[in-house]
Amino acid sequence: MATLMYLTYTIERARLSDLPQLADIELAAATLFPDEDLPANLRQTCHPAKFFRDALDRNHLWVARNKATQDPIGFVLVDVVDDVIHITEMDVLPEFSRRGVGRALIATVREWAEEQRYDRLTLTTFRHLPWNGPFYRRLGFLEIPQPLLPKPLAEILAAEAQLGLDPQNRIAMELWLE
Repeated sequence: MATLMYLTYTIERARLSDLPQLADIELAAATLFPDEDLPANLRQTCHPAKFFRDALDRNHLWVARNKATQDPIGFVLVDVVDDVIHITEMDVLPEFSRRGVGRALIATVREWAEEQRYDRLTLTTFRHLPWNGPFYRRLGFLEIPQPLLPKPLAEILAAEAQLGLDPQNRIAMELWLE
């Protein structure tokens, strides 16, 4: 897969030198969430460096890179969960939101997953926030009804609830690939 070029940014595989900046992007993106949706403990913590390094080593991490500065402005990280590509984390710096960066990151993952012959993408997200559930619906993701949740997604949602996320506001979604 080639680097995708956009007007002010590119989407490409993450580099080792990008990893220290990803936690900052994660923390900055957390500031967009209302206090009632993202508890303070989650707002002030980010994934450990090993989380990002493991994803980099598996080639499961892409960054959106500012063309002018070459700095990462967003990232998406995926895992294989039950032979399905699961979008584990996607964050964009607030000053670059609403510019198509998230859409481009998802398009990159989708293209890669199709090339790898996976049949769908999954994720968990907030049902009600415009840049979460409604955003993913516009990209073709559909909510998976609770009774039809595959066990791995049900476990992810349960773990999120243990961290303090309100299960009433969380959903699992999937996008079937061609």
